[in-house]
Formats: sequence, structure tokens, C-alpha cells
Amino acid sequence: MRLFRNVVGGIALALFVAGVNFLILRETLFTASVAVPLAGSGILGAGWFALWLATAARRAQGTGGGPMTSVVGSVFALGICGMVYAFAARAGGSWDLTKEGRKDLAPQTVLVLESLTQPVEVICFFVKAGDDRVMTAQDKTRRFLERCQAHTEHLQVSFVDPQQHPEQVEKYGALGVQKSQVGSV
Repeated sequence: MRLFRNVVGGIALALFVAGVNFLILRETLFTASVAVPLAGSGILGAGWFALWLATAARRAQGTGGGPMTSVVGSVFALGICGMVYAFAARAGGSWDLTKEGRKDLAPQTVLVLESLTQPVEVICFFVKAGDDRVMTAQDKTRRFLERCQAHTEHLQVSFVDPQQHPEQVEKYGALGVQKSQVGSV
């Protein structure tokens, strides 16, 4: 069991080193040469950790170290979660895991965005009402426009509360909001 655990740990370490080296060379996490070794390292590392915990638990049964093993295991698990979060946060991207690809921009949209040569200003009018539906709509709109901004530097986006800035509503003639509604909603 010890020999098997050491082999698994060695392979996990070698894959981790290879993955980090490819990450440094490629400067992106999302290529097969980086993701495959790091994923393999994570899987084998988790296997090594499970084997190590099993061995430690077996030893602890005779020495009364059971609770300490739980603490050490929890600290290691938290460390692994922290590393995964750090990689995900640094990547700064998102994946569309839907079968239909609903979260990706259409190729035509990307083409239009990449062909922009002059600034385009997008003003979104949302009432800050605390309503879940309004907050969800605003969040979805913000994420969509952020995906659009990733394809062009010519897109400026701003969010305006029509109750706080009725002059903006009037200036742009926002549809669906009458002057009498602004400030009284």
C-alpha cells in the first residue's frame, strides 16, 4: 500500500510540475497541454491524499490520534479548495456548459462587435427597487454586455436609475417610461 501511495504521489507531482511549466510557457490555463496535466495531477493528488488519510487513520487508531487526522484532512481539503479558487479567479473566463451553447455570443454578434471602429454607448435603465426580478434582469444584462465588451474596446456601458436621473430618461427618450412615471414609481 505504501509503495502504491508513493507511486501515485510521484506521478501527481510530476504532472503538476509539467502542468505549471506549460502554464508558464503558454500563459493560459485553457489549453490541453496545461489543463490535462493539471487535471491529472489534481485527480492523482486527491487519490494520494485519500490513501495518506487511510494510512494515517489506521495508525491513529492505535495511538488515539483520530481527531487530529480529521483536522489535518480538513486543512488540506481547504487548501485544495483555495488553490482551485485561485486558478479559477485568475482565469477570468467563463465556460458555456449548456448543451445548446446558449450562453455564448452568436458568431454574427462577435463579427459585428469586432468590426466596430467608433465608440458605441449603451445606456441601460433599471429601477433600483430591490425586486428580485429586476435584479436578475439587470444582472443578466450586465453579464451579456460584459461578454460583448470582451470583443471590442469601442463599447461603453452605463446603468442608470430612471428615478434618480429623470433627465437621462428625457434626454434619450427611453421607451416605456413616461415622464409622469419617473419619480413616482
